[in-house]
Amino acid sequence: MHMEKIKMLVSVMLVLVAVWFAYPYLTAEQAEFVKGSEVDAPTFNAILTNASNVYIVMDIRNAKDDATQQNILQCGVDFAGSYGLVSKNLTLYSFDTNQGCVNIERNYPVSHCLKQLENGIALYIEDGNETRFYSNGMRIGMGTSYALGSCSVNIK
Repeated sequence: MHMEKIKMLVSVMLVLVAVWFAYPYLTAEQAEFVKGSEVDAPTFNAILTNASNVYIVMDIRNAKDDATQQNILQCGVDFAGSYGLVSKNLTLYSFDTNQGCVNIERNYPVSHCLKQLENGIALYIEDGNETRFYSNGMRIGMGTSYALGSCSVNIK
């Protein structure tokens, strides 16, 4: 009988330790980019033209391979050098599984950077095969093939 109590106590302790270590993952905020309602390209162009703050987000967290990661990052660099964004306040973020949200200043939690996107328009580049326009930004799907310089903004 004494041995059964010890086994029960050990089992309870193991469950408590497992819950202790799993708690941060179970309660972690699953933050996402709030893209707004879908709009057409001319409407998005007008929104972008009138925006003061533009955020370029290079989200490599779910990229399926190294080539896609490289293309997402290159697309972000190309957008940053776009002539159409010269007059804008640009902020670049890279979302990485290991480092969170990385920008020129330091690393932040991804949720912090996603909250900042509410202060402007986002060009959100991620693994995918389509580009869509929204009232709060543009989601750019990137894959393994990429033509250098194809990520640019020419606002008229």
